[in-house]
Amino acid sequence: MGRNIKVLFVDDNRDVNFFAPLADNASLSINCDLIPVYTWEDAVRILDESPYEYHGLILDGKGQKSEKSKSEDDSFLNLVLKNLHERANKGNYLPYVIYSGWADELRKYYDGEPIFWKGKNEERQMLDHLKQAIGKSETYKCRQLYPDIFEVFDLNLLHSKYEPELVNIVNLTYNNFTGNSEVVFRCIRPIFENTFHLLNEFDGQLVAPKYFSKGSPNISGISRYLAGSPTYNKTTGEMEFPTDKVISLPLYYLLVMLQDVTSSTAMHHFDKKPSEYLIRTCTNALIEYLLWYKQFIKDNYSK
Repeated sequence: MGRNIKVLFVDDNRDVNFFAPLADNASLSINCDLIPVYTWEDAVRILDESPYEYHGLILDGKGQKSEKSKSEDDSFLNLVLKNLHERANKGNYLPYVIYSGWADELRKYYDGEPIFWKGKNEERQMLDHLKQAIGKSETYKCRQLYPDIFEVFDLNLLHSKYEPELVNIVNLTYNNFTGNSEVVFRCIRPIFENTFHLLNEFDGQLVAPKYFSKGSPNISGISRYLAGSPTYNKTTGEMEFPTDKVISLPLYYLLVMLQDVTSSTAMHHFDKKPSEYLIRTCTNALIEYLLWYKQFIKDNYSK
């Protein structure tokens, strides 16, 4: 996913010698920041305050519901799973694993749940399972938050291989990304190049064939052509459009900016790393274009 995973570790064992080895293992093996919390009541408060800050949970099998509750509570897991299922039904799914010294007993009552033994060398298996589940849930979360954007995949208007990249793009755009933003920056251009290829597949007459003659789409040429080949008339002081105008002038300027800023030439000439503001400017521009692109296909080519 290109960034550290942030996971709540819900267990009433406050011994640092118990927590520290697992936290180190999680950090080294799956780039996971493990945050300890000792009661489910505290975990609920954190999740309610920041529902999208944490990517997953590691749950004690017999934990403590609140500070006033008993520890090693047999009914703990039943309460927790019920709460998590209710959150999922509201669009806030959090993947989890159960880490318990009572694994065999719990498996009898919670068939199908991801239950792993404490102290029997199942930690790496558990962490790998959680990482895979979180990878899938990030896409789920983004689809719930931004269905208008991710509809491009449901309608096959963007190749599915770009879905993980778009997850990172929207997370960065909406300030929920802590990884290498330059990786996100470099995936912008291939995405809108793919849309030009697909536009051409939908309608071979929409864009002049010469703009695809070299295999890769001529981005600046296609953008200008779709904008009606805008030309400024010095005599009248107005823009003229010799060809049919498919996209608006503001959207054309956004595409020109994207083409210029994300070109290989431009990226080789940055004096320093591009700022987060520049990168978010580009991701916002891409999203604006994708929303236009999706609606244009739906309006003109969908049956």
